[in-house]
Amino acid sequence: MSTPSGPASSFQLVGHRYERGSIIVTTNKPFDQWGQIFGGDDVMAAAILDRLLHHCHIIVSYGPSYRMKDKLRYGRLEESQEAATM
Repeated sequence: MSTPSGPASSFQLVGHRYERGSIIVTTNKPFDQWGQIFGGDDVMAAAILDRLLHHCHIIVSYGPSYRMKDKLRYGRLEESQEAATM
């Protein structure tokens, strides 16, 4: 028996926890872009979102990124961007 990978394993995890326990998800992507997260599978993304959003509390946070603030403070932002382009 093979183990599911990618979107299928995410769906199984959410399905297993659905109405049994809590799940905390953090993302910087809006819901309409979740299909991209799951390899372009909009149907899988919709099924996962359906279960996640059924009994959820959404907390939206605006403002500067905590990690970016530290990188700017220590002058590492330019180094990170240069490494990403190589």
